[in-house]
Amino acid sequence: MKNHLLTCSIALSLTGALGCSEPQKAEPAASKPVAAAPKAAPKKAEAPAAPAMKIPADAIALTGDITFVGRKVIGSHDFVFKTWKGYAALNDGAVAGGNLGFEIKTESVVADEGNRSKWTPKLEKHMKDPDFFDVAKFPTATFTSSEITATPGKPDAVTVTGLLTIKGIAKTVTFPATVRQAEGKLSAEAALTINRQDFGIAYPGKPDNLIQDDVVITIKVNG
Repeated sequence: MKNHLLTCSIALSLTGALGCSEPQKAEPAASKPVAAAPKAAPKKAEAPAAPAMKIPADAIALTGDITFVGRKVIGSHDFVFKTWKGYAALNDGAVAGGNLGFEIKTESVVADEGNRSKWTPKLEKHMKDPDFFDVAKFPTATFTSSEITATPGKPDAVTVTGLLTIKGIAKTVTFPATVRQAEGKLSAEAALTINRQDFGIAYPGKPDNLIQDDVVITIKVNG
């Protein structure tokens, strides 16, 4: 009996238990939660590119001028694209029923040619910025016709319908054109008016000299 009491006393002093039972095993320390790996930042959507222009094998290469006028409340500026390529594909020798296309390098825009001032380089730079053509993201603008129809009673007149893409935004446009053919040569002139807001060009200009939304594009080509 004494031996049993002695054993219990020793056990109490060592384990702090309330009886002679075996001491409880210590619980393992809780493991620290593993931090979740940071989520990768979502990729920015790539800017839509203008559709690549497909030139038919038998097409006529075009040269000439593609210009436009930007108007403000108290004035205007003339612009020309210096770098572009275009073609006309005839339908049995006629423009009607054929196909027409242009691909323009927006970075090649030049302002007020022949009437430049000390402010012209700044204007040209602004035209290439995101406020206007944003040439870093949208290096090309394109037009591809979907239909060319003859105008009754006007042998040199046609109506052109097609897809115009500026700043990655494509809109269907329709405009009249005058086309002449002589001695195997072709010449054409056309003018169309677009709303710049339709193509994401929303810069308003200065409060006291607002920029008009309508922009007149003029095309004069030979082939």
